[in-house]
Amino acid sequence: MDHSLCKSLREGLTSRINPRALLHLSKLPTVALYLATKLVYRPLNQIGNGTIARHLFYNEYMKAIADLAGASNTRLSSII
Repeated sequence: MDHSLCKSLREGLTSRINPRALLHLSKLPTVALYLATKLVYRPLNQIGNGTIARHLFYNEYMKAIADLAGASNTRLSSII
């Protein structure tokens, strides 16, 4: 995404939204990321030594996120 477009969105949209509404809107991409890591990246990395997963976008990063354990995942699970 172009830097100027990101800056325009950040300054023109997200900085003007009520912080409480922005918090709740931020849950949408969080849930999408959580589901992608748990339902796509983790299973594909476990099948056949990750041969399929090796071709996925940001596989190593998403695999690391999927393998995280602790309070952050517990809190994220409570959102869904």
